[in-house]
Formats: sequence, C-alpha cells, structure tokens
Amino acid sequence: MGETHINPIGRLFLCLRRFYARMALLLIALACLIMLLFPFKAGTLIGQGTYWDFRYTERVFMRNVLVREYKALWHYRVVNSTGTVAIVTMESDYRIGYSLPDGSWIYDHGKEMTSFILDMKTRQYLGSIGYSSWWIPSETRAEDIVPIWSSFLRVKGSAPRLLLFEAPFPPFKLLLDCWVLDFESDLETLTLYYEKTTGFFIYFQFHYYPSPDTVVSGERSLINTNLHWPIFSLLQPFLMPLFMGALALLLASLLHGIVRRIPLHSIRLEKDGASGMAIITMIFKASKRTKSKKPFKSEV
Repeated sequence: MGETHINPIGRLFLCLRRFYARMALLLIALACLIMLLFPFKAGTLIGQGTYWDFRYTERVFMRNVLVREYKALWHYRVVNSTGTVAIVTMESDYRIGYSLPDGSWIYDHGKEMTSFILDMKTRQYLGSIGYSSWWIPSETRAEDIVPIWSSFLRVKGSAPRLLLFEAPFPPFKLLLDCWVLDFESDLETLTLYYEKTTGFFIYFQFHYYPSPDTVVSGERSLINTNLHWPIFSLLQPFLMPLFMGALALLLASLLHGIVRRIPLHSIRLEKDGASGMAIITMIFKASKRTKSKKPFKSEV
C-alpha cells in the first residue's frame, strides 16, 4: 500500500488542528494584545554615571552646491545628579570643512567641552527657556505636544527604527519602536524619534532654510550608551506582527477544520444551484458536527 503524500501546507494545518496548538496560538495572540493595549513604561533611566554618544552631521548648500560640512562625535555624561537636578557634560570631537572658490576644500578639527544644568522633571535647562532633546516623558501618547529646545513638536505616531550601535565593538543593530515627533514652519522642518518604553532619544533629522538659495540639513543619531534597555523595548517592535500572525494561523486552522467536515457530495453549487444562505447553513451544521473517530486519509 503506497504512502499518502502530504504537502507542507497540509502538514501545517494538521498540526494546527490539534487542541494544544490552537490554545498556544490563542495565548500568544492574547498576550501580544494585552501588551499592545497596556504597554510597559520604564520611566526616565538617566542618573548619575549615565552616558550616551551621538554622531552629528550638518551640511550647508548654496544654490545646490555643498559649501560647508560639519561632522562631530558628541559624548555626554551625567557627572552629578540629585534626582531632580543633573549636571551633564558634553565633549565634542569635531571636523569641519569649507569649500574654496577653486573647488578644493580646507579642513579644521578640534575638541570642545561644555556643561549643562538640567531640571530632571521638566527637562528644562536651568537659566534658559530651552528644553532638552535627550529624552521625552515615557507616558507620551500620539498627538501629544512636547517641548524640545524652543519649539513645540507634535507626536504624529509611531514607527520602528533600526539603530546602529557603533560601540562597544563589534557594532550591532537594534530594532526599536519609536514615537515620531515633527515640527514644520516656513524656515525649518524637524523630525525626531524616541524609544517608546523609555522615551530616550534615537534619531533626529532637520532642514533649515535661512534664505531662498541656502539650505542647511543635518542629522543626529544615537550610537552608544550604557542604558540598559528593558526587555519590553526589545519585544515591542514584534508584538503587532506576532499578534497578526498568531491570529491569522488560528482563524485559518478553525476555518480549515470546518471546511474539512463538509461532505464533498453536499457541495454541488452549479448542479443544484445552492443559494448563499444554504451554503452558510451547511457550513454552520458542519462546524457543530462531532468529529468522526476515523482518521482522514491525509492523516493515515
């Protein structure tokens, strides 16, 4: 007696028709749904000893010609913190280039250091009206208005962002779910990404138009930090795909089980002219029918 061949899709449905497989899919879908509806918020993780590094690039174009380029590594460290007030130092290692009339370039480089005193609750620089861009409140929601620098940015939604950590060696990539904030005026456009669980800065891009023939564009990205990302930060980008996948497999297995219980001789749509309601009634009756103790041919 020859063996019955079962294709991979058939094997998948046979596996999914088992009670424990369906229960596992249901539990996965419910767990993902709960975490999506009630996301974990870690709060601000910045404290004394916290450090982070940004890579910054800025370019100036005049009449679509690059005339100036500034590149820098910015190293931040919280050197003192009382919980409400923090002192943050920034060391900048920069390289700047200027285009000369003959088409050649001249470069300069150097290091700078400055410090900031920050109110940890309001994110406001003490002695200034500006607000820090290093993090936003972790309880931020879509359509919220968040002050950053001297602007007020709207949270337009969320999106995954692939982050490249250049240190420690070797470099690695991390996919994070981020809030996307934007601001637009006649002079500038700003777009910033913040990790949703912690509210920490991930990426920034801007365009500035000081005159009709001049454009300043730039970007800043996180490349290193000693922050310990919560496990939820690592899981969050995959919750929605996992939920949709588990739900789709569960519904497909249930529908497959119902269809398999309909006797083939009962399906005569063209010959008997069965109406749509009759077909629905047939499927409903089949779904209530108790499984036969005899295995299907494909299960032999």
